[in-house]
Amino acid sequence: MTSTTLTLLGLIPAGVIILGGLLILYTGGETAGHRRLLQYLLFVGFVLLFVKWLAARSPSQFPGRSDFVISYLLAPSIWGVVVLILINIRAFNELSGFQKLSALLLGAGICILFAFQWNGLYGIYSEYLVMAVLLAVLWGLRRHLHKLDLLIGFLLAVWLLAYDQSMFFESIQRAILAGTPEIRIFGLFNFWLPVIAVGLAAILVFNGIRRLPNLLETQLGSAPLRLTSLRLGLAIFLMGAMAYRIFWETIWDQTSDGLGGVYYGEVTAALGIAAGMLLTLALRERKRIAGWLFIVTVPTLAIAAFSLGIAASYHSITQGRAARIQHALEKYASRTGHYPEQLSELVPRDLLQIPGPVILRTETWCYQGGQDFYRLGAIYREFFSAPISIHVYASTGSPPGPEWECQEQYSVLKDLYNSSMEETFIIPTPTPQPDSTIPGG
Repeated sequence: MTSTTLTLLGLIPAGVIILGGLLILYTGGETAGHRRLLQYLLFVGFVLLFVKWLAARSPSQFPGRSDFVISYLLAPSIWGVVVLILINIRAFNELSGFQKLSALLLGAGICILFAFQWNGLYGIYSEYLVMAVLLAVLWGLRRHLHKLDLLIGFLLAVWLLAYDQSMFFESIQRAILAGTPEIRIFGLFNFWLPVIAVGLAAILVFNGIRRLPNLLETQLGSAPLRLTSLRLGLAIFLMGAMAYRIFWETIWDQTSDGLGGVYYGEVTAALGIAAGMLLTLALRERKRIAGWLFIVTVPTLAIAAFSLGIAASYHSITQGRAARIQHALEKYASRTGHYPEQLSELVPRDLLQIPGPVILRTETWCYQGGQDFYRLGAIYREFFSAPISIHVYASTGSPPGPEWECQEQYSVLKDLYNSSMEETFIIPTPTPQPDSTIPGG
């Protein structure tokens, strides 16, 4: 099984843990229920980490395979239990002397098991534990964010949709280690983006639903129902924007053998399960349905976006974008009697924006145009480790000479991409294109 499939299957142990927590909360009074819930969570957390520790030491035909399966299967539940322990830690003061001793022993056992598995193969990485703590902090601020959650959620969704996905993962470590303070903050924000987005979506759901006394008795069109609908709609929009980000990071991974899509997809899925555990135990009665929907929908959406990104062909996307630009060029020429000198002249009448090629990160099109000719190209490589070359995607007429923008880009990039390969500089014969629609062109 793949890591993404195992992460999604992590819904099963998480669901069992939630059912056990709900059973404990329903038995006895509210205070006693929270005391027992803390003890239950400490015990479950110890058991989960102990099982993972045993799996890492079990003999296997494939070294590390059992640890791989158990780690990805239990990781969402481990994150969720850690967050729930931090959220319910105040109940420790209400425990009896013996209960405090057992809680301390279980807590110490959890810390020891974390230490034994720190940064090992398929281990509990320090960054992931920090994410669990950050999720707990965000959840603790949920009531204070009641007046700001809509604004923050909207701005975050716009950032996810508008940010150039090609700039993130491959350079983040260099940015953090060697960049300016501003670059480091920028890189860290993008690294923690999944926990911020998932945590804020859970807060939007919680703040939207908890203030409704009874969903079935709330008057249609009332202010509480409008605010609830707005928060729930924004939570869905935010997770949709996160899925869009995962999709494009996964496509860019194919161009460079990167890990951005894997990171975003798996972390978002695991955090979605962990945050769903929080929601389900925090909401009451029928409102808990929202928690169950969250715990299923968010990881499914994240893994689906990752799978679609893996299945997409970045060469086909680039060719499709080139075809759109070619069509816009012919429209422009039919209207004006000549081709534009710059692609920017197509905006906004013929194209709302110029979609870039999806071959090299941050790359733009090479374009040359005039009265009765144009050629549209880009720096090209067949796969991430292949040498680069110049590829003409569309052309018509006779350009005035061989020198053009693509050669300048190639000269700059060839040392970077071809340093360990046999350099090749080939201008492929352009694919035959339809004749110009300009009279005499």
